[in-house]
Amino acid sequence: MIIDLKKKKPDLFLNFKKKINQIYDFIIIGSGPAASILINNLIKTKKKILVLEKGGFEKTFYDDLASDNFKIKNSSRVFGVGGTSNKWSQVYSLFSKTEMNNFENKNIWPLSYKDLFYWSKKVGPKYKFNVNNLGSEYIYKKKFYSRKFIEITKPLRFSKYFKSKKIDMIVNCEVESIENFNKYNAAYFKFHNRGYFIKSKKLIVCAGGIESSLLILRSLKNAKLKNLKNKKIVGRYFMDHPKCYVGEIKHPKKDLIKNLKLVYKKNINTYIGLSLFDNKKRLLNTYIRFEEKKFFLNLKKKIMLRIFLEMEPRFRNRIYLKKNLGKVDLLISKNETQVSKKLVKEIINFFSYNPKLEKLDFNKDKLVGASHHMGGLSYPKIIDKNLKFRGLKNVFCCSSAVFPTSGSANPTLVICALAQRLSAYLNRI
Repeated sequence: MIIDLKKKKPDLFLNFKKKINQIYDFIIIGSGPAASILINNLIKTKKKILVLEKGGFEKTFYDDLASDNFKIKNSSRVFGVGGTSNKWSQVYSLFSKTEMNNFENKNIWPLSYKDLFYWSKKVGPKYKFNVNNLGSEYIYKKKFYSRKFIEITKPLRFSKYFKSKKIDMIVNCEVESIENFNKYNAAYFKFHNRGYFIKSKKLIVCAGGIESSLLILRSLKNAKLKNLKNKKIVGRYFMDHPKCYVGEIKHPKKDLIKNLKLVYKKNINTYIGLSLFDNKKRLLNTYIRFEEKKFFLNLKKKIMLRIFLEMEPRFRNRIYLKKNLGKVDLLISKNETQVSKKLVKEIINFFSYNPKLEKLDFNKDKLVGASHHMGGLSYPKIIDKNLKFRGLKNVFCCSSAVFPTSGSANPTLVICALAQRLSAYLNRI
């Protein structure tokens, strides 16, 4: 059954009252890719599942978000059944081993690289991901890390998975807070200016990277999650993948670039991302891609450089509440700037016939957000290796908010892999 809180039908309130008196096996908050994979796996167990979604089926919408220092685009926060998949370009690449490591070169994720690869393969072609087509990261000309990215020209809209008759769903329903008790969990929201809550044995937060953190922050403000561990760092270590065009290579070595640039095909586009290689120390995995573009009234195609940053997990970068409204404070670090400048310089020196004549340089003021919001509920301080909130019973998070590092690859494949892994865990316990 699907209940839309915006539609005023005579029987709506009676149906709604029946639902809120149930205790579900699972409540899933959000309806993006992670939630899709979870319900597709959990319905096999014939459990009672309820999905709560802030948006609806018919139209998606955006929500305002104030941000300090670095602007977060409002259009990057898409609300509707299917989440950001309603607006995305389905670009993916697997996180590399180095992207899962800290500066001491130690993996700080809740799973190993081998496990990430395994669960990413499990996600599979059903969701238009094929890890086998990516190949492995390799060292290019002993100077750069190189890896393949794939873009699906007709991306999957995950909204189709929420029309199943085997689950219940309430749409246009904004969850204000959640609460954890000994025997059940509760999700609170308003309907016709009255507060309601629905109970479940297990609750999974699958909202976006920012929304997941804001939900926990609101719950803490309302004194709902008293047993949560490390409350003071909720919302901290926020990250994105800022990006910008660096400019045109005027004197390109086309024979070297031809196999690396963005290639447009009928169903799948591909490109190679190049990051700095240094076997003496762990550098950020910021990468550059080559794009061949034809500009208006210019017969000659230009080879452009576009950079995508890996951000450090820094305590000062945060999601927070101000007068009960969500805000973000994000600042580009000195290290992120230095690595970006070094990468641009190395690319020019290697791929240009006349590096001294090139006018390219990295300017952080040109950066815009990539709509990849990560961190805020990071492992291991907030969640454990099974994505359960520390200190809470049967409350889990499966979104990019749990990422302890940002890497530089698009995060959705990793989110889906974590959802596949969490599904297997929940079906065992």
